[in-house]
Amino acid sequence: MNDDFLSGLGPAALSQILRRLQEKLTAQNQARFHEMGIPIPPVAVSTLIMLDRKGGLSVSEIAEGLRLSHPRVLKFAAMLENPGLITVKPDPEDGRRKILTLTGAGQELARKLDADRQRLNAVMADLFTEIGVDLASAVKAADGALGRKPLSERMAESRNATGEADPPRREKKAR
Repeated sequence: MNDDFLSGLGPAALSQILRRLQEKLTAQNQARFHEMGIPIPPVAVSTLIMLDRKGGLSVSEIAEGLRLSHPRVLKFAAMLENPGLITVKPDPEDGRRKILTLTGAGQELARKLDADRQRLNAVMADLFTEIGVDLASAVKAADGALGRKPLSERMAESRNATGEADPPRREKKAR
C-alpha cells in the first residue's frame, strides 16, 4: 500500500503531516547522534546550546526563550542533568527558582553540537532547494500568522463569507 492517505486529505491534514515529518527528522537525528556518541536526544540540543551561549538560566527563562512549556523544559533539564551536562541549583535570590548551568562536559558537547548544527543547516538548505521551498521560513511564517489570527477566527470568517451558520455550541455538563 503506497498511497499517502494524509496527503489525500489536503491542507487540513497539515498538522499530522508536520508531526510525521518531525518524527522522521527526530529519528534520523537520533540515529546520527547515536553514531556520534552523543548521549542526549535531539530535542534537548537547543536547551544545551542556549545555556552555552547565555550562561546560567532559570527553567522559565529557557521556556520563554525557546517558546516551550515549563514542564517540557523540565524534561529537557532531566535529560541534560542525568549524563552530567548541567547542574541544577536553587536561585540564591529566589529559592523556588532553579538555575541550570552547563558543566565542563556540557560546554564541550554544546560546542560540538553547535558545529554539527552549522553543517546540518547547510544540509537542510540543500534539501529546501531540492523541494523548492524554504520549509523552515514557511513554517515560522505560518506559526506567526496563526499567532496573530488563530485558526478558529479564520474558520469563522470563512463561514461568514459563505453564509454558513456557526456550528452549534456544546453545552457544558453540570457536575
